[in-house]
Amino acid sequence: MRTTTSNHFIIIAIAAAMASSVLQGCKVQIPLYQYDAECISLGSSDGLQVISISGMGNNEDECRTNAQKNAVHAFIFKGIKVSQNGMFNPCARERMTREPMSEHQSFWDEFFGPSGSYGDYITQKMNPPYKRIRNAEDKSLTLFFEYHVDIRTLRQDLEREGVIPSAHILN
Repeated sequence: MRTTTSNHFIIIAIAAAMASSVLQGCKVQIPLYQYDAECISLGSSDGLQVISISGMGNNEDECRTNAQKNAVHAFIFKGIKVSQNGMFNPCARERMTREPMSEHQSFWDEFFGPSGSYGDYITQKMNPPYKRIRNAEDKSLTLFFEYHVDIRTLRQDLEREGVIPSAHILN
């Protein structure tokens, strides 16, 4: 069987692509909204709370993005624990809504999407992570950050959008 130059080129291209994927490693599919959240303190200005939050990813940028989404998600859908290491937590918060994300899925997909507005409510976005955990099995990374979240503006904006109930209705 006679081979042509184009066949050699195709074989070389396929081999290069396979080698590249082996060298880079497989990217792990990271589950969304799996995190540890703890409120550290009330912020220095009204409506700000300092939160310790984890984010999972394949690299630091992905972890940072997911941690920022998780910080906002925690206040909206999970709330912040009442106790902190068995002690009263002065910045404990009920979740902002009891409705599942699926109730307003298109809004939340855009809100938490690549150019979503979730990041508008976070300051100190470039804080370095204070803790790193590498998963030995899949090589994924979990980083822990401290962010300041403007929960007052977040609540007002989400109420105005009609995706969470008014604060006085929830309490």
